[in-house]
Amino acid sequence: MKNKILPCIIGIITGIANGFLGSGGGTVVVPCLEKFMKTEPHKAHATAIAIILPLTVISAFLYYYKLHVDLKTLGLVSIGGIAGGLTGAKLLNYSRSEITIMALIITGFLSGIIGGMGIGGGTILIPIMTIFLGFDQKTAQAVNLIYFIPTAITALTIHIKNKQIEKNNLWLLIVFGIIGTIIGTLCALKLDDTILRKCFSVFLLIVGAYEIYKGFKAKNTNKN
Repeated sequence: MKNKILPCIIGIITGIANGFLGSGGGTVVVPCLEKFMKTEPHKAHATAIAIILPLTVISAFLYYYKLHVDLKTLGLVSIGGIAGGLTGAKLLNYSRSEITIMALIITGFLSGIIGGMGIGGGTILIPIMTIFLGFDQKTAQAVNLIYFIPTAITALTIHIKNKQIEKNNLWLLIVFGIIGTIIGTLCALKLDDTILRKCFSVFLLIVGAYEIYKGFKAKNTNKN
């Protein structure tokens, strides 16, 4: 019984993070799989996508239904996520509107690489959309969630082919993740955009601090 409680807790926390922040599910679930469920790193990253994909579908639907996300913006980002983007060196030759279009495609491409690794491309996509491209926080989160779906399907196909998905307790992680993502999404949609942006900023600080800690820990381990 105890062995079943842990994946339920991890699933709920992952779902809440993914729904509330429109991102971050992979950032939460990957270290949890590695540390608490003793999953190999490669399998943890691959399994994270299998867990987050169904959560994202539900969360994305709720965001889209409430916000009516601009399909043009979504399409531009998705093109980048699936097929790649144009180089930044050519941006100077184009107008401001064309630069925005290219920036969305390139942003999608970079996020797609990270998302395909099960880490969470939203940590790149959302800040760029809100800080540099002028989108509000909820719209950026909605775009990230919807855009992640084709990106995740593409990556998941490869991971399944390579037999990298850890099936043990997978259904528990997904079911309780869905419960968490519904809670997180509904809370995010009710919050003021400014508060939500601050919450996302705090999340990025925590992620950054954790990565620095991991770097120092790895460095000390190598010395020993």
